[in-house]
Amino acid sequence: MANLDHLALLQEGAESWNRWRENERAMDHHWLPDWEIDLCEADLSGSVLSGADLRGAKLFRANLNSADLSSTDLTDADLVGTSLLDANCNGARFVQASLEGACLRDADFGNANLGMAKLGGAQLIRTSVTGTKFTGSTIGHTIFANVDLRLLGI
Repeated sequence: MANLDHLALLQEGAESWNRWRENERAMDHHWLPDWEIDLCEADLSGSVLSGADLRGAKLFRANLNSADLSSTDLTDADLVGTSLLDANCNGARFVQASLEGACLRDADFGNANLGMAKLGGAQLIRTSVTGTKFTGSTIGHTIFANVDLRLLGI
């Protein structure tokens, strides 16, 4: 279950969220490492999170349908079972993110970086992958349907 304080702060927008993350790092709180950003099962559908620093965030089974995640940094994030139906992930960073079982149907991953990401069992159906980097990604059991695989950088 998502941390309600984290959820409320994120819903204020990427600028407020990023300022809070930077302040937390500056204070060097050892009790709040990046991996403890808990947004599990959060309903963030339709949210504008463009440019947000979500590195290491737990977004397990979150609803990010129709969300704007363009240029968002989701490096090392846990997005297992997350729904990104029709999400704008253009230019986002998913380096070493866990996307196993995620629904990426009709999403725009153009120019995104999914290097070293774990995509096992993810569904890429009608997903835009123009310019997307998949270098070193694990794609076993990933479903690709109506995706131009010639555009994948693998």
